[in-house]
Amino acid sequence: MGSNTPMITSSPRLASLDQFRGYTVLAMVFVNFAGGYEHIPKMFGHHHVYCSFADTVMPGFLFCVGTAMRLTFMRRSATDGKRAAYVKAIKRNLGLIFVGCVVYHFTGGFRTWAVVGKEDLGPFLRNTIKRGPFEALTHIGVTSLFVLPVIGRGALVRVAYAVAAGAAHVWASRAGYYEWNLTEPVGIDGGPLGFLTWSIPLIAGTLVTDLLDSPEHPWEIYLLLVLGVGVMLSAFVASNLHLLRLCERTDVTFPFVHPEDLDFANTHKDYWTMSQRAGSVTYTTFGAGFSFTLFALFRLVVDGFGIRWSYLDLLGRHALVAYVAHDVIMDTVKPFVPKDALAWFVLLGFAVVMAALTLILRYFDRNKFMVRL
Repeated sequence: MGSNTPMITSSPRLASLDQFRGYTVLAMVFVNFAGGYEHIPKMFGHHHVYCSFADTVMPGFLFCVGTAMRLTFMRRSATDGKRAAYVKAIKRNLGLIFVGCVVYHFTGGFRTWAVVGKEDLGPFLRNTIKRGPFEALTHIGVTSLFVLPVIGRGALVRVAYAVAAGAAHVWASRAGYYEWNLTEPVGIDGGPLGFLTWSIPLIAGTLVTDLLDSPEHPWEIYLLLVLGVGVMLSAFVASNLHLLRLCERTDVTFPFVHPEDLDFANTHKDYWTMSQRAGSVTYTTFGAGFSFTLFALFRLVVDGFGIRWSYLDLLGRHALVAYVAHDVIMDTVKPFVPKDALAWFVLLGFAVVMAALTLILRYFDRNKFMVRL
């Protein structure tokens, strides 16, 4: 290998993965706080009819989960045996689902005692779990359990599993699930069956581990980039073919640009639209490709050239604490930042949120408090 070629290393604690996870936490806090403000670019908010920058964050989380999950599973299988590895993974993800239910709550409730006996049990139970508990943490826990049977299998088995899960979501959506999930109360991030398509970026993350078995892989950067661009392009084409049909247009709108001239009333009704709310297969596939591409750049910069920002490590180490704490902090700061605030004022509010969050995370880090499930 030439002297100008960066050394790509593999280690039990992958620096690029820590940095990538920290980036996703930072991006999450920013889009959750700044997205939707009048003077902040629209790509930093969720719009449910195309893939914005904000929509790439959750696939990034699932991608990181997949990489870490397979590395941990394979390491524990080698030391403690597969049974112990499966039991540990099941307990961890059941705990994550429990935390998600506590943080997000369930949908609905009873206003009076008289209503209790009048509820139709079937629809009541479906609506109870349709929206409230199924947000990021719960989706990660359920999706991880769903993928667990193949986490230790070969790459082709995992890819086939992701394809089958995506096909199952398409079938269920055409059978009525898509319409049901988008009626009140509207499901979040794909609703109860979201795990089917969220398995795509998670399994994409597991594929990264197949490239880390030996000390040097300078070619893996190019493979990840080609794979990422190819996956994004396939999802982009599948989505836009349907947009063109619905809108009777002859041009193609790039997913990061807000399509001001599209007929939203029609596009949101089509399953193939890139929609985080619907958890459509085109969206999660595009997100997986974006994660491949971005991780390749982190792999090159961090593991190849040794450029690392310690602050991202801090965010990555305490991702769960950051996720729970940032919501509480934002609830305190957001009432003082009106929706029509100028961009500099919104950024000032974001800086306040990050300062408070950093104090909490540094306290955890200094005292070696690690919140893991």
